[in-house]
Amino acid sequence: MTEESSGSSSTDGRLNEYQARRLRVTCQYIDKLLGEVEEILGASASKAAFPRYSGDIAPAQRRTIEDYIARIRAQLIRVLDGQGIRREKSQIPTSRAVHVTLGA
Repeated sequence: MTEESSGSSSTDGRLNEYQARRLRVTCQYIDKLLGEVEEILGASASKAAFPRYSGDIAPAQRRTIEDYIARIRAQLIRVLDGQGIRREKSQIPTSRAVHVTLGA
């Protein structure tokens, strides 16, 4: 069984196309989860009329969580860059997302 047919990486140590895509998608998913944590932190600190979360995290704990999120994201970027995997660029302008959300 050859490397090509077994789905393993090439001889130069690079991932094949399937492996690179899988790694990128996994990193995107991790980043999405981290974004959800950031949203929860933001929502718990907001002045919403009908809050979903109670603000039981101290400011020092919040900063620690945000610091760890930044470290994890930096590591995700290092892994992708180390494998030569390009990250997808954002495609939706913030103004458009706000407009659509308010319109809904």
